[in-house]
Amino acid sequence: MTDEKDRLENFEIYKIARQLFDDFWANSEILGKDYRGREMVKQLVRSLDSICANIEEGYGRGFGKEYPQHLRIS
Repeated sequence: MTDEKDRLENFEIYKIARQLFDDFWANSEILGKDYRGREMVKQLVRSLDSICANIEEGYGRGFGKEYPQHLRIS
């Protein structure tokens, strides 16, 4: 059984990244009303999702030297 303090959802940086994605997603309709805004929304959604994905990938690799590198890249 995983120690509760080691769960990915408890890492502050991951919570912030997810909140940023959720906040942007909730407000994306405002930008999406214009064709330029739609392109920006597409790009930002991919970028913000990538942050979470990189943190998740780094977490899956454990806590060695690669983990801090993935967080910096994110």
